[in-house]
Amino acid sequence: MAAHKTQVRVRYAHTDQSGVVYHTRYIEWFEAGRSDAMREHGMPYSEIEALGILLPVIEVYARYHRPAVYEQLLDIWTYVGELTRTRIRFDYRITVAEQNDPLVTGYTVHPFISRDNKILRLDRMPELWQRLQEAARELSHDAVH
Repeated sequence: MAAHKTQVRVRYAHTDQSGVVYHTRYIEWFEAGRSDAMREHGMPYSEIEALGILLPVIEVYARYHRPAVYEQLLDIWTYVGELTRTRIRFDYRITVAEQNDPLVTGYTVHPFISRDNKILRLDRMPELWQRLQEAARELSHDAVH
């Protein structure tokens, strides 16, 4: 599997007055997808943060293809779209479970920064950099498993 799959069921509280999922919920689900993907690939956020490395969101994009509705089971597919020494981009595709047509596609961009907001180059941390590169390869769009 090239992407990580996280599932979520649409709750009533996730919907707006028109009965469809409120648009910002998808951004929350992007976060759930990337957190789960990193954890499953041996790079939980808590471990990265314990090393003094933060990954704030500096860019987010979402393209809404069609709405999700109450009670639907959704698949959140998470990929690593790009990894450089100083940042990572996660790509997302949200579908109704077991279906292929996207409800939402998007991405988030995260620099690697220190607690005092300085950009970090992860290639200067060889062990961590190697682990992150391996996770990124496993989560790439091109990975075949």
